[in-house]
Amino acid sequence: MKISNVFIKTLSVEDTLILISSSLSYQDLFFGGIRDLIDIKKIISTQKINWYVVLQKSKRYNCSSFVYSSLYLAKKMIGAKIPANILKTLKRRSSSRQIFILNLCKRNLFLHKSTIYMKLNIVLIKSLLSTNILEFIRIWNVAFSFLCSKISSKK
Repeated sequence: MKISNVFIKTLSVEDTLILISSSLSYQDLFFGGIRDLIDIKKIISTQKINWYVVLQKSKRYNCSSFVYSSLYLAKKMIGAKIPANILKTLKRRSSSRQIFILNLCKRNLFLHKSTIYMKLNIVLIKSLLSTNILEFIRIWNVAFSFLCSKISSKK
């Protein structure tokens, strides 16, 4: 793209779709996500998407779970036209643990922005980043200890 005689690099449509999907589900944990869902639907309905590229890059960037969760939600909530085989492939390549955690976020279990919310938010993100089950257990043990201390201090 060229603006005022200066060449500007821009993201491809596929990269933009992956970026918005990953940002919605990972960074924002679906809060205020309707705007992003509308953006996803608009991109899909107005641009030619090379779904093979979306699948390949999602796999390469290790973000299939995040892309799947956002695209699935866009399809179910606002009717985005996403091919069923694309969702099936993304889901198959996704971590079931990550999908579970993202489903908790989608159900808005963490709406109150309190100290407890912020700690749980951090735990969720660290859980998504954990590379093995021992790290995952350690992260949740810290969270459990934190929650127990909050509960006992309320008594």
